[in-house]
Amino acid sequence: ENTLLICISGVGMVNMASLATYVSMKYSPYCFFNYGIIGGYGDIHKGSLVIIKDCININSTMFDSAPEGAGTSLSRAKLVTFSESIDNSPVIYKSDEKLISVALSDADNDIICGRLGSGDMWNKEYDKIMLFHNEYSVCGEDMEGYAMYQVADRFDIPAISIKGVSNNEILNETYEIIEEIGSGGGGIVFKAKHLRLNTEVVVKKIKDEVLGRIDSRKEADILKK
Repeated sequence: ENTLLICISGVGMVNMASLATYVSMKYSPYCFFNYGIIGGYGDIHKGSLVIIKDCININSTMFDSAPEGAGTSLSRAKLVTFSESIDNSPVIYKSDEKLISVALSDADNDIICGRLGSGDMWNKEYDKIMLFHNEYSVCGEDMEGYAMYQVADRFDIPAISIKGVSNNEILNETYEIIEEIGSGGGGIVFKAKHLRLNTEVVVKKIKDEVLGRIDSRKEADILKK
């Protein structure tokens, strides 16, 4: 008979590391399953569900030398894993392949699998988000996941994370898409929910190639009808 132990870690890497270590030593769990929310990167929409395939520490950063007065710049930053070895390449922890297979077997066809960026930081800077997304293939960030994977690795415990997307600073979404209604030469029409007004609306995504030729007032009148 298997026992399910549900724990709330609280926010931050130390909280998660402390909890995961305690649980590992006291209960010797079969696996770790981490559920929570992330800030989405790229084109991942609010409300999406992401199966985490692996995890990187986005707060373990080294900046190259610069003279006084040069300011700080992301161009001099790189992610590292600080250790006694010469190789400081970032350590990326992977979710257990069997657990991923189980998660995918019960998932929708449009489920997202991606890399989690994790660290004690709440990042809302566009350039930093794009750096992590483009250079390190991060699809979203949280503040606890890496600590769980690190402890799980130390105790040789299979682990996986599944995350819900709470927001996306790049998309800055006002609407939550419900379903596609139709499409045409000018764009795609969606049934959506206005998140602030809590009401259903119709949204049209205009194609880039016709964006400059669209009469926005006319389009709005058509959608109202």
